[in-house]
This record gives sequence, C-alpha cells and structure tokens, in this order.
Amino acid sequence: MTDLISSDWQELDANNTNPSPNGVQGGYSPSQVAPILRTIRGAMKRSYVQQNPVYTTSGTGNAFIVTYEQAPQGYSKGIIYSFFTDRANTGPATLNINSLGTRNIVHRDGSALTANQIKAGGVLLVVFDGTNFVLLSAVNHDLKLTGAFAVDGSTVWHAGNDGAGSTLDADLLDGQHGSFYQDASNINAGTLSDLRLPATMSGKTFTGGITLNGTSGETSLTMNGPSHTTIAHNLNGILRGKSVYNATNQTIGWELFNSSGAGVRALTFRESDGLLSLQGTISSTGAITAGGNLKAGGDSGAVYGADGNITGTMWGGALTTWLANNKVSKGGDTMRGALTIEANIEFIRGGTKRYIHYDGPNGNIGFLTTAGGWSFRVDNGNTVYGGNGWTLGTDGNLYMPWAGKYLSTAIYDTANERGLAWRNDALANVSNTVGAFPVGGVGSTVFAQYIPGGSVGAGAYVDGVNLRTAGSSTGGSSSVGGTVLGGTWMCTGMINGSIVFTTFRRVG
Repeated sequence: MTDLISSDWQELDANNTNPSPNGVQGGYSPSQVAPILRTIRGAMKRSYVQQNPVYTTSGTGNAFIVTYEQAPQGYSKGIIYSFFTDRANTGPATLNINSLGTRNIVHRDGSALTANQIKAGGVLLVVFDGTNFVLLSAVNHDLKLTGAFAVDGSTVWHAGNDGAGSTLDADLLDGQHGSFYQDASNINAGTLSDLRLPATMSGKTFTGGITLNGTSGETSLTMNGPSHTTIAHNLNGILRGKSVYNATNQTIGWELFNSSGAGVRALTFRESDGLLSLQGTISSTGAITAGGNLKAGGDSGAVYGADGNITGTMWGGALTTWLANNKVSKGGDTMRGALTIEANIEFIRGGTKRYIHYDGPNGNIGFLTTAGGWSFRVDNGNTVYGGNGWTLGTDGNLYMPWAGKYLSTAIYDTANERGLAWRNDALANVSNTVGAFPVGGVGSTVFAQYIPGGSVGAGAYVDGVNLRTAGSSTGGSSSVGGTVLGGTWMCTGMINGSIVFTTFRRVG
C-alpha cells in the first residue's frame, strides 16, 4: 500500500514514474491501469478522512484513540488530523492513532491541556510536530494566548497587567495611581475636619509637649493593650525609666535604667495579694515594718516569717525543722546524735597539727600530716594503708615495703627454700623412700618423680597416674622403679630442670 505521505508520491508529475501501482511508467495494458487508479483513489480517501472530522475517538479517561479503517504508514511531521471526540478531558490528554504510539496533546507553547479543553461531541484539530500532537482547533475550547496582546500597538487591559506600575491609563485617576491618594503628605489644600482624624493611632511619635485639658472633673490619659501597657521615659534617646502594667502577672510597677539603658531597679505591686517586690538593695534610715512575710529572690525565694522563722532552699524548708534534724545534743560530756563535718577534724598539741580527713570522691578516710600527705587511711574497699607504704588488704594479706613483697609471698618463698633443703637431707639419710614415705590415703606424703617431665611448682595439683615413687634412694641419688600412684596429689616441694624428685601430699 502506498499513501500521500510515502516518498513514491512526488510533487512533480514527471517524477511519478515508479512501477504500477506506486507510479505510472506508461505503455500499460488496460488491466494494469486499474490498480494505479485504485491506489490514487485510496490515498486521496485516506487523506480526506484524516484531515476532516469523519471518525470519532474511543478509549477511556484522558487517553484518546482514533482507529482508521486503513492505518497510516506512521506519524509524519506536519500531518494534520481532525476527528470528533466522544468525551471531555479531565486533565492532560494523549492521542494514539491505530496503535502507532501514544503522544501528548499540547498547546502551541508546549503546555499540557487542562480539564474540559476537549468537549464531548466537539471537533479536535491537531498537527503532529514530530514529538507531540499540537492543538490547532479553538472551537469549543478555552482560548489561550501567550505574549503581549495589543490592538494597533496599544496594550489591552486584562487581569494580569492591572494595578500600580501597569502604565495603563485605565488604572489612573486624574493621571495618578491610587497609592498617590493614600499618602497624606500629598494633601496640600483645605483643612481636615476633626471627623477625619482617627479615633485611635499606633506607632506615632510626637515632638514637643502634649497638653490634656479636661472640661470638668478628672482628666485622664488611658492606654489599652492586649497583655500590658507601658509608658517609657527617654532622655536624649536613652531609656531611663518605664511604667508598666502587666495583665498576665496582674502587676503594676516602675523600672529605673542607668545611662547605658540597663535596668538597675524595679518596684512592683501585685494585685492578687498586694505583694510589694523590689529589685535591688533596700536602704532605709528607719525601721522597715511588714504586715506579712518578707521574701527574697521572688515568689520561690527565701521567706522571713513574722514568727522569726526562715524558710529557704538552703535549709530544705524551714530553719526550725532543719535544726531539729541536724543539731547535736550535748548532755554533760556525752555527745548524742550524728555530727556532720564538711571539712577536716583538726588536732593541735605542742604546736603540731594532725587531721582526720574524709576524701568523699575517692572514699578515703584517715589521718593527714601538716603537709597534707596521708599517714594512715582506709579506702572505700576497706584496704588499710600505712604512711610508710605498708598495706593490709581485706583478704588479710600484708604488704611489707621493707621486703618489697606480700607476707603470703614471703611465706611461700621460705617454704620452698625449706622444702628443698629438707628434700636434700632426706635423700642423704633415708635408704628406702617408699618405706620412709608409705603410700597411703588422703593426707599421706610420698617422695616421687613427675613422669611427664617439666616444672611443677609448690601448691600445684597433679593426677597420681603421672607420679611414680622412687625405687630406692641412697646418698642423695634415686632410681625409678617404684609404685605408680592414684588419686590427686599436691606438690609440696618443687620440680625443675635440676630436681626431678620431690614430695607430694595426697589431697583426694
């Protein structure tokens, strides 16, 4: 099939020479002419139904579909399509012709359609621009213009170009914008009536004095405010005083400022309870009499009561209660109750000072020298420390600085030395080790060799299968060949590279 958009249709008659039916070469028989004529008629009909509203759209929502009896060969830039629409759009719309692909329907400026710009039963005229279908028809559609709109060079007024600065005479009154008449400084003729003066004003500054004349009775200056009212007193532009009524706190007061504008004094009365509050020091040459309590530091501060009692956070409440719970009673030479001391307890005798000190953060308590060093202390783990470096732990072990070791270590070392000497004496004087150290039950002692070899320290536990008693022992030498032991044994001597026999005590 060939169509008007096909390349084998040429604008110049002489160029349409392709073989039948896509052209005319001449010399045809009557039977060859018919296909050419049918092709021409089909192409013309297809062009007609595409450019005239013959077909009606289908589809759903904003996706419009046109299905021609014979599908176009494809979308081609510049081809115009016209058709009836079966429904209105509700937003941006698309068009798909004979499943050649969905393309957007847009305005000439490329913007998407808005609701109801396509009407049900209306005629839509679009042209394919190579990417989208551009809307050409304006029948039954909202008219949309871009750019300036003028008639014979004069700008047409519309809602988008009105107001001050539009330069349109339609916005002017006697050549002036409305803002001109909003500026009172432009009133340059006549006298304003009192009726034209506002009943209320805000944010105004008056220079010179203001005189209030009353006709009879009281003359007053009234100030209204949503939460508070203020009268400020400035001197050469610096705030020096202020009268304030605060509706939130129900107080009225006066504030005094220094030459730098910083507040230095304030005096307030409170409506609810008549409280008089003064910021700063009270200076009086006579007595100050209060009909109620005296307070310092505001409502939550300390209170000096009419009965002489003082209440404040320092005492955790009333001073009388604090004294009852914290004082130490004295009867004769006996102190009863707890005595709390924040600092050291100091002892002086013969000009020499000593202190009992508690170090709260570290939990140490003990004696301090004049220089501040500990001479004796106990830490929070109950370990005792002596001034010359000795300590006594909670396990009863004593560290001896003169020996450079703990008492348990010293005893252990001495036991090892004694055990080695005792073992050498035994080897020299005992002829039959097995007889001298009979293998028995728990608590019995033997002289044996550790079969696996290596070192065994005093106090180490050994399985009896790894021990063998000496077969004989004479003059300090021993030979293997005795009994293999059972049970569990503790080394009471020592075995190393030079000592292979030692004593073991059965413990299990």
